[in-house]
Amino acid sequence: MKVLYEAFDGTHHESRKACKIYEQQHLIPEDSFGGKIRKRRLDMNLTQDELASMVGISRVSFTNIESNRHFPSVGVLQNLVKVFNCTATDLLGF
Repeated sequence: MKVLYEAFDGTHHESRKACKIYEQQHLIPEDSFGGKIRKRRLDMNLTQDELASMVGISRVSFTNIESNRHFPSVGVLQNLVKVFNCTATDLLGF
């Protein structure tokens, strides 16, 4: 028998982890810093692991940035700007 876990919006997933990932992905506002990072990452067809490696941090640290739990250091922000070929203003929204 397959156990399904219910997410906040009533969708069902096969594991708690899948449910949590789904919720995190759908709770990140697109106009937030993490939402902008996520959109650019997906537009470049990069995984969190790949982009984290490119900017010199762990996947866990990157996940925390993308989900708006933590803000990146200035050095990581500079690396993100280089990878995305944009300005810090584009990401920060000032």
